[in-house]
Amino acid sequence: MKGKEVMAQIFTGASKAYDFFLSFATLGSIHRWQRELIEAMGREGNWLDVGTGTGEVLKKLGSYPHLRVGIDLSEGMLKKAKEKCGECHFLLADAENMPFKEGS
Repeated sequence: MKGKEVMAQIFTGASKAYDFFLSFATLGSIHRWQRELIEAMGREGNWLDVGTGTGEVLKKLGSYPHLRVGIDLSEGMLKKAKEKCGECHFLLADAENMPFKEGS
């Protein structure tokens, strides 16, 4: 099994408890960091979240960006992301070989 496949399986296995664990492991700081990221990047335009995980950042954006897309290698993480942010678009994809046209 290749490295990316192993990582995808690990994160799929952890997907149900991932948000709780991340919040616990960072003593809740992850929520502040995500808000700071959104403030720094702005809510204008379209967003592509590479390695979106459970889609928490796209969810926190609210409905401001016209298009919110997240990609991840883990099917389990994407399943959680779709449950959280039904109006977002999520794709099972590799960041090193994204399924988008050049310059899009």
